[in-house]
Amino acid sequence: MSKTLLALLVFLGFAMTPAFAESQVDRHQCNSVNPERAIAGCTAFLDGRRAHSDSIVWAYSRRAKAYTSLGEYRMAIQDLDTALQRYPGSYHPLQERGRTHFFLGNFAYAAQDFDQVIRSRSKTSFDAIWRYLAIARAGGNGRTLLQSDAAHLEMKNWPGPLIKMFLGQSDPEVVLAAARSNSEQLQSENLCEAYFYVGQYYLLRDDIAAAMDAFRLALGTNAYTFVEYRGAYEELRRLGETFPADDPRLKTLFPLGETTPSSH
Repeated sequence: MSKTLLALLVFLGFAMTPAFAESQVDRHQCNSVNPERAIAGCTAFLDGRRAHSDSIVWAYSRRAKAYTSLGEYRMAIQDLDTALQRYPGSYHPLQERGRTHFFLGNFAYAAQDFDQVIRSRSKTSFDAIWRYLAIARAGGNGRTLLQSDAAHLEMKNWPGPLIKMFLGQSDPEVVLAAARSNSEQLQSENLCEAYFYVGQYYLLRDDIAAAMDAFRLALGTNAYTFVEYRGAYEELRRLGETFPADDPRLKTLFPLGETTPSSH
């Protein structure tokens, strides 16, 4: 190798290493479990010019998740909108945006997103349930769609009992018994899901008191990483429940101590 070529390669290596290292650091911080750090890292990563399109979609989605963890749902939706503009029909951004619209009470938009989610890939039980609930909460009748979905889904095991409940083939007591029948490790997680969806079941029947009791029990499971946990909190807020500033559940929902999200 000639000295000239070697010198050129060394020069290029020094010139590119800082930018590459900075990009890697930003990407690592973008993936942080600390939402404030994740937002800063994702923003720095997106401001760089070396990211590929798939990485850009990932960064917008990650930043959206960080915003969601702070209750900044409208900021999250803006990022998910951008991700979907760059990569239309992407499953995870659509799913996240659908849930975020649901948290905000934008049920018609949530229904549209979950309809696209189901069309974009094979049906999953939870996607079918979210679509049904979004349609029902928007004032529509999604039972026919849910029946059609159920014909292609595993109904015997969890979360099949949830679908049977919404189809009128079962009831909340059977759902809760099914959730408790799992291993101890899964019980709190399945019960969080069960209580949230039982709450939805009662809401759709205008039994507000029973719905609120179910949502409170969902928060009592401490499965705070589950979307149903956050969903139960948002439903209770929508129904007028207030949370003391020192409520320990708020520290799991809003890691920086934000108790009154500005996006509401």
